[in-house]
Amino acid sequence: MTTETSGEITLTHVCAECGHVNEGPTEYCLYCGAPLGVRGSSVRDLTDAADSRDSWRVFGIDSPYVGRENEVETVLNAIREAVRNNSAVLVHAVGEEGTGKTRLLDIVNERVVDEYADVLMPKSHAHLGSLQPYDPFVQLLRDRFYVPKGASLREYRSRIEDGIRALVGGDAGADVARQIGAMLGALDPQAGASGRGTRDEVERAWRRALVQLFRADATRNPLILAFDDLDRMGGEAADLIRDLLPALSDVPVVFVVTSGPEFDAAVLTGDSDPSIASRVDLSPLADEQIEDLAGKLLGRVRDLPPALVERVVTGALGNPLAAEEIIRILIREGVVDTRGNEWTVDEAALGDVSLPSEVEAVVRARIERLSDDERELLADAAIIGNTFWVDALVVLDRARSSDELTDPDDPERVEAIRARLNALTRRDILRQHPHSRLRGEEEYGFKHWIEQRLFADHHPAGRARDTHRLIAQWLQVRSEQDPEVFLVAIARHHELGGIAGRAAEYFTRAGRLCRRRYVNDRALDYFERALAHLDERDFVARVTVLEELGAVYALRGNYDEAIKAFETMADAAWRLGSRHHMGVAFDRLGRAHRSRGDYDVARKHLDRAENTFRQTGDQAGLASTLDDIGRIHWIRGEYDKAQARYDRALSIRRELGDSRALALSLSHVGTLLAHRGQFKNALAHFREALDLRRKSGDLQGIAESLNTIGVIFNERGDNESAARIWREALDVARDAGDRSMEAVLLNNLGEIEIALGDLRGAEDHLKEACDIAEAVGDRRVVFDAIRNLGVLQARKGSLNLAIDHVEEALDMAKALRSRVMEGVALRTLGELHGQTVYDDSEDKGADLAEAAFRSSIEIFRSLGSEAELGRAYHAYGTFLVEQRLLVQGKKHLEMAREIFQRLEMRRILAQTEETIHDL
Repeated sequence: MTTETSGEITLTHVCAECGHVNEGPTEYCLYCGAPLGVRGSSVRDLTDAADSRDSWRVFGIDSPYVGRENEVETVLNAIREAVRNNSAVLVHAVGEEGTGKTRLLDIVNERVVDEYADVLMPKSHAHLGSLQPYDPFVQLLRDRFYVPKGASLREYRSRIEDGIRALVGGDAGADVARQIGAMLGALDPQAGASGRGTRDEVERAWRRALVQLFRADATRNPLILAFDDLDRMGGEAADLIRDLLPALSDVPVVFVVTSGPEFDAAVLTGDSDPSIASRVDLSPLADEQIEDLAGKLLGRVRDLPPALVERVVTGALGNPLAAEEIIRILIREGVVDTRGNEWTVDEAALGDVSLPSEVEAVVRARIERLSDDERELLADAAIIGNTFWVDALVVLDRARSSDELTDPDDPERVEAIRARLNALTRRDILRQHPHSRLRGEEEYGFKHWIEQRLFADHHPAGRARDTHRLIAQWLQVRSEQDPEVFLVAIARHHELGGIAGRAAEYFTRAGRLCRRRYVNDRALDYFERALAHLDERDFVARVTVLEELGAVYALRGNYDEAIKAFETMADAAWRLGSRHHMGVAFDRLGRAHRSRGDYDVARKHLDRAENTFRQTGDQAGLASTLDDIGRIHWIRGEYDKAQARYDRALSIRRELGDSRALALSLSHVGTLLAHRGQFKNALAHFREALDLRRKSGDLQGIAESLNTIGVIFNERGDNESAARIWREALDVARDAGDRSMEAVLLNNLGEIEIALGDLRGAEDHLKEACDIAEAVGDRRVVFDAIRNLGVLQARKGSLNLAIDHVEEALDMAKALRSRVMEGVALRTLGELHGQTVYDDSEDKGADLAEAAFRSSIEIFRSLGSEAELGRAYHAYGTFLVEQRLLVQGKKHLEMAREIFQRLEMRRILAQTEETIHDL
């Protein structure tokens, strides 16, 4: 356009690259240095382009999406299939950086809206360092309910709650809103627990709520849930997608995820029907497709020289991002002159331009052609991370200036930085995020991860270190309202800034948070990183981190590493002179060795812990160790000794009022009572323990309590109830990451499935239990699984193989010096040998069975193990009846009946009475 100023005509040039308005005669943009063309129309309103996340331009020319029609159609066909069949579908788009994964989602969004007027396609992208495992779903919901950028907590809450109520309707809508609020973290954190406080229950509640919400939403309109760069989002989001797929199998919901080629989509489908999943490979484009892309981007060039197009095609190597970057370089180098309505090409200069041969090199070459101010700002932004904030850039810019303090808001500096950000957004390097993770701050991000990495490399090492230090402190101050969200980011900036102590502090806090949430892999990583940053002489911090680290190793069943951590902890505590921490280390060492079946070694450590706690008067520590020693006595069948330890620990814990520890004592006492046949009393202890554990959110404890309650139902013959409770416990144990308890429950389910006749399911569960128990070194569970596999082989008719299994289990029981386990193995061996009496290949079966039964009965009689003694009498009596020794057989069956009646073991009692009646 033209304007008249003081009688003179002033030309106004609008830069197609950054949108800057240049006044006066100039060939290049005074802001970004790009070649200019004179516009004959008014300045184009670039506001929408600046704010849109769908802006794909190269020097003002919309970049076409070429060569991907088949890929787009594959996604659209999946959506059509979901709509047609009212079913959930997964689409996985795979490609290297720059091949168009993010663009694919945008094109699909455009096309699907044309095809289905009311379709919805909320989208999420990866945030590095987020401690919210389900952050992608938080983003989806914000996008779905149009929560505006910078919305207050009240507005955010109102939009989410109102939207969910409207979709789901009635009281159910209000309940779903509360449940999802617990996940979002922006609503009342206690809401949605329905009076229950465990993480397991809350997670299950909001997972069900998500299913209700997505189901209600998809019933009205097809729903497409897009996850860009899922491989950068953490495994929890993928696990949740896997769980949601079958739950939404009868409504039109499409999960569209993008990732790099290393990501394994099998984690998304699990055991689902493979037909619900489609894969879209964004492989490099063919040369003619890159040629088409170049031709359209350079469409304003009359008589486009083939040599120019060939340079683009040769350099791009099939990558559309590389092709765009090469064209930008050619324009900036003056090979393509954009100063006119028609662009021209200097073919002579084409041969003088050196173009990189790889995508990263192409992007790096583009960086070098930016202005110094732009590179400095982008380098600062990249140091902050793939996501960054305006105020953080202001703080960094201010730190390098010598300006005196004036207005604390620093409006001129803020506006200058915001202007650069807007220009870089229009140039498709940055994007402004509609939602900020940091309340009250404007948030931006790099369009491509590769650019963020390369801009970060642009910072000199010393300056990068100073930048990390300042940003760590800035985040500490700015994240006071959301402290948990940025723990890892703060730790990482302290780490890269060389402030090891603060890095260790924040990694420790992040590890504790992940441990509370049972995100054990992350917790382990953060504790290890914290330990690596601690000074060898910082004994106070080291004993704390080592205790946490060892606990997570033990939970995962990695007892060798747990023992190393606790041994190092004991050494640090000794050097510090902290008797309390020494006692804790000895106790944890005892537990780890006990879990491995090294009972003698475990007992030595626990005795040292007991003596230490007695000397220091540490009652809580003493109760813990007494409980742990009692458990070894129980495993070995020394019930009176176990009872004495358990009772003392229980008494101390009741006095201290520690509900979590009290629940543990109740559970152990209940287990001992159950083995003595006092099932009513045992069940009362288990239920009290379960109630305490639910209130405290102790997932490991909940799984243990459910397991023991299932044992009681099993003992009473209610196999169906036992199996139901054990399946619930298995889910909880897996949520907690408790590998040892997972193995216990798989073994229990396998054993009960043998009784119910599901031999295939039993074999699968028992083999999995054995594999896990062997991996974590829990020999007690290995014993149970091998013995049960022997019983299974007998049911399948392979008696010799069955006997081999049980004899292996018997050897393990003897090695572990567990009389209870030895008695169980002998009883099972007697039953198997008894079946060989009618097998011509085995003429000593009766004698072997007789000896095994008598040894088993003697062991259980000496231990006072009533339930097991009753089973041994029953098995032996049945064997004698089958040998036609009716009087002796009936005598043993009657002794078994008396025990079963007293202990209310109903199902086996009914079997025993029926056999006696038939005699």
